[in-house]
Amino acid sequence: MRWNGPPASKEEEPPRIHTLYVSPLRALSHDIHRSLEQPLEELSAAAREQRRPWRAIEVAVRTADTPERTRRAMVRRPPHLLITTPESLFLMLLSPRLRPALARVRRVIIDELHALAPTKRGAHLALCLELLDELTGHRAQRIGLSATVRPPEAAAAFLGGDRAAQVQILDTGGRRQMDLQVVLPAEDFPGGPEGTVWPSIVRRLLELVEAHRSTLVFVNNRRQAERLTHQLNELAGRRLALTHHGSMSRAARLYVEQALKAGELRAVVATATLELGIDVGFIDLVVHVESPAEVAQGLQRVGRSGHAVAASSKGRIIPKNPGDLLEAAAAARAIAAFDIEPLHPVRQPLDVLAQFVAGAATVRSWDEDELFALVRRAQPFADLSREMFRDVLALMAGDVPLTARVGVPGPHGAGVSPSLRPVRPRIRRDLATGRITAAPGTLPLLYANAGTIPDRGLYPVYLQGTDVKLGELDEEFTYERRRGDVFWLGMGAWRIEEIRPDRVIVSRASQAGLATIPFWRGEGLSRSTLLGRHAGSLLAQLERRLGRGGDDAERRTARWLQESCNMYEAAAAALLRYAAR
Repeated sequence: MRWNGPPASKEEEPPRIHTLYVSPLRALSHDIHRSLEQPLEELSAAAREQRRPWRAIEVAVRTADTPERTRRAMVRRPPHLLITTPESLFLMLLSPRLRPALARVRRVIIDELHALAPTKRGAHLALCLELLDELTGHRAQRIGLSATVRPPEAAAAFLGGDRAAQVQILDTGGRRQMDLQVVLPAEDFPGGPEGTVWPSIVRRLLELVEAHRSTLVFVNNRRQAERLTHQLNELAGRRLALTHHGSMSRAARLYVEQALKAGELRAVVATATLELGIDVGFIDLVVHVESPAEVAQGLQRVGRSGHAVAASSKGRIIPKNPGDLLEAAAAARAIAAFDIEPLHPVRQPLDVLAQFVAGAATVRSWDEDELFALVRRAQPFADLSREMFRDVLALMAGDVPLTARVGVPGPHGAGVSPSLRPVRPRIRRDLATGRITAAPGTLPLLYANAGTIPDRGLYPVYLQGTDVKLGELDEEFTYERRRGDVFWLGMGAWRIEEIRPDRVIVSRASQAGLATIPFWRGEGLSRSTLLGRHAGSLLAQLERRLGRGGDDAERRTARWLQESCNMYEAAAAALLRYAAR
């Protein structure tokens, strides 16, 4: 059933998009497409066998990874169901060629709603949904999906906007049983000759991986993912695990996902890239190295295991120091109670509003009152004042003079010297009539800069003599490298052959003994307020219990920790020693 955009016959009207499936991750979009292929093929086969009239349901994916040839075919013959991302939906709304295909959209399914609603991406998507309804002349049904959202009323308000009262909340309940434990890297935190806890963590990881068929290991940043994968394979003496993170190429990530699903890998060490619902087959065990920064994140990750009928989710948290042990115990208790962070949609992000106003102006001319009413229908902008809206219009129309710094130096001094220049207006605003139109050059600018995902200044890595992209490196890490340096990235070690202003050229390293583990800036995770409160509450309870005295106070408190915080005996004893100190 794979859609390839065949030309429609003269007798047959080309299909139109009736369902949009919006996913926060490109990888998840492609995964949903693969999951739909088999049941749709079976439906077509059943219709043929029974000689019933049947028109095959055509499905396609449109993301930043979609080849231009496929995009052109999609314009000629749009699919019935289109899987996309928030940013690609915005671009489709701006496209004069593809916008007509959205005229019959009847429903919009938003997957992983909890990952979008609290962010600027979610605010931007909320505006796009209102623009979609405005352009089609009808209100499409909206369906939000999430396994970890609290309270559901907040998600319903975000999804429905000014129609929030009409949103129905369907809670399927029936959460899977969970086997979650906090375990130490060793019998206690090592402080001996090794001087670091990481060798003990790697040994504990290897024990857990070898005791299970397939293990998914989560870490809190990409550097840890690269380091643990390398050390785990080195200790095992074979390729036991592979890495999965956002600075690897899409092709490399897809290879890892398919190898894990096919049973060719015993373990994958991943960051948040495998946190959401990408299908990687049946996972026996999820291990989280260090405490998760948020309760909801920990619940989402542990829930990636046990995807089978009557199976339970199995997870282990390995803390790296006594302070982390306290947080891990608090997280385990909160996860077991399903006490997750409340959803708080972002309110009135004016940079998002400015981009949307510019985009809407490229679609058609607007009356100021009309556009203001559309913006306020989106829940993040429900309280937007007229004065603030007009301030944004004035900024975009050039009534407020601005300058921008242009030209970014490349590594080792390559690049262009930065300078200041005036920012051109992006809209035209007629104060006499209240009409808003786009300024020249706005549409190409939006095509190049759509959405709210920031440019992190990463340098793409290419295999020498090819167009094969291997991944991305941090700008500072790249600046500190020289030709001949060797580093680990994804599935191997690479030797730097050339550093250009816009990319790093590498070849496969024959000797990886002194390879460097890359670092990426801006990956620090802060503990959520809820998890902080749980940790404080746990300390207060420990203080009260230990303060009662008595010969068996420690024994009873240790048993309480094991039962209420899902801790192994050694972990509970270590936490008691930490609390006593």
